[in-house]
Amino acid sequence: MHRTRTPRLGAIVASTLAIVLAVVLIPAIGAYAGGPLNCTAQGYAVQTPAGPTAPGAPATYNWTVQGAGLCIGDLKGPYSVKFAGAGTSTGLGLCDGLLVRDLNIDVTIDLTSGLAGHRTFDETWFAPLTTFPLATPFLVSDSGGSLIGAGAIVTRTRLACPPDGVPTAVFNWTQLRS
Repeated sequence: MHRTRTPRLGAIVASTLAIVLAVVLIPAIGAYAGGPLNCTAQGYAVQTPAGPTAPGAPATYNWTVQGAGLCIGDLKGPYSVKFAGAGTSTGLGLCDGLLVRDLNIDVTIDLTSGLAGHRTFDETWFAPLTTFPLATPFLVSDSGGSLIGAGAIVTRTRLACPPDGVPTAVFNWTQLRS
């Protein structure tokens, strides 16, 4: 009997639980520390194959994200936010299997407000296991690797897998600091 290897249920549950806890606990901790930064933006999330893979090996994908929107949450905002980033994942969720593994996107954020002026910083949007298309939950780490937030990329209405469909996306995330 031939068995197809699927991700372990325990790993899926642990990853999902970590993301849910981060989404619930980080805003609560941030409220105590003076308020998290809550951001919503529209833009693009483009996924392309990274190149040929060995037979039977999972495919690697390049991710490119960019967008613009609004951040609120501290006393120096609201902020205009612009961002751009690039990264990779193994697999593309329902488009080539079940889950996305090892999502890792390096993002540069530009924040501007009338009270705080302009600042630019780097962070990483990552997930050991996540989903695609429709909603892709992720965690946020600062340039030092500390966990500072969580969010989701909402993409690919009607479950259209690349290259079909349009790569428009809505980005929602919360982070403790910038």
